[in-house]
Amino acid sequence: MKFSIIIPIYNRSLFIDETLSGILNQTYADIEIICVDDCSTDESLQKIESYAVKDNRIKVISHSKNLGPHCARQTGVSNASGDYILFLDCDDVLEVFACSFLHSILSETDYDVLEFAYKHKKTKTVSLPVPFITINNFFDSLVYFKNPRAGTVWNKVYKKELLQKAFSKMQSFYSVMGEDLYESVIIAYYAKSYTFINAPLVLYNDESGISNKKNDLSSVKKSLDSIKANLDAFSFFFNTHAGENTDAVLYIERQYLKYIFYIQILMNTQKKDWRVSLNLLSGCFSEDTLLPYEKKINKTQLSLYLELIKYKINIFLRQLMPYRLKKIIKDLYANFCA
Repeated sequence: MKFSIIIPIYNRSLFIDETLSGILNQTYADIEIICVDDCSTDESLQKIESYAVKDNRIKVISHSKNLGPHCARQTGVSNASGDYILFLDCDDVLEVFACSFLHSILSETDYDVLEFAYKHKKTKTVSLPVPFITINNFFDSLVYFKNPRAGTVWNKVYKKELLQKAFSKMQSFYSVMGEDLYESVIIAYYAKSYTFINAPLVLYNDESGISNKKNDLSSVKKSLDSIKANLDAFSFFFNTHAGENTDAVLYIERQYLKYIFYIQILMNTQKKDWRVSLNLLSGCFSEDTLLPYEKKINKTQLSLYLELIKYKINIFLRQLMPYRLKKIIKDLYANFCA
């Protein structure tokens, strides 16, 4: 059994040594590392090429222009020769025993998707998979749930045939935000089997993510352009390949709007730019999606600040309460009201 580990790389030379060391020191040897340099302007390409000279398991592919992480993953999938594929961000670290651990499970049952836990690099806390997800609600959990799961692709291992099929149905487009959800939803649509384990196999670098960066107006515009590209690609997919789920686009659009409104604008954009940033939303989202946010968008700066405080409190409370306990309370409440 061979694992292909695909790493999209763009201007991450400071992290490459740690990331590649974790992979090259895997206790399981039958792996290939596909490094897709997305036209970096720093020393990233030179670094990965120097590693490739020393270890022939590393395959280096270089884009002649910056196409974004989604296209880099497409390139990786089309060049993968392994039986199973993992995606790894170039500032995260794969535990040295990860592939050996996954091999022990997949040699017993060849799941299409196997999800694993991950550890936060800064806080050392562990994020576990949602315990009640099965193949029967895997797709719905990303699209239709009241609180949809995050669409992350780097905390799972996938059967190569599944990814080849899913990625063959995807559009190619530039995006710096939201592409993980696009890929996750389409993969879940075609998946036939799924399981999870609570072992943390990735060390996740919280501070490098786009949701932790402070935005100016140009950053907000770039994010909205990415969301628009993702929504257009979603519309094409559901209209062309999954007509029974065309309503999914509206649900996904709501997810993107909530993220942009609270995380990208209120939480990570300077207050002086809030009003202009909020006015840009109408160029990206439909009137139906924006309608529930109309009053929030038109609030005063003080009211928006209070809205942000309320959102942070809700996030804190959700993190404080274990997921299983929340489900039990929710079920008890539903039975009481029935």
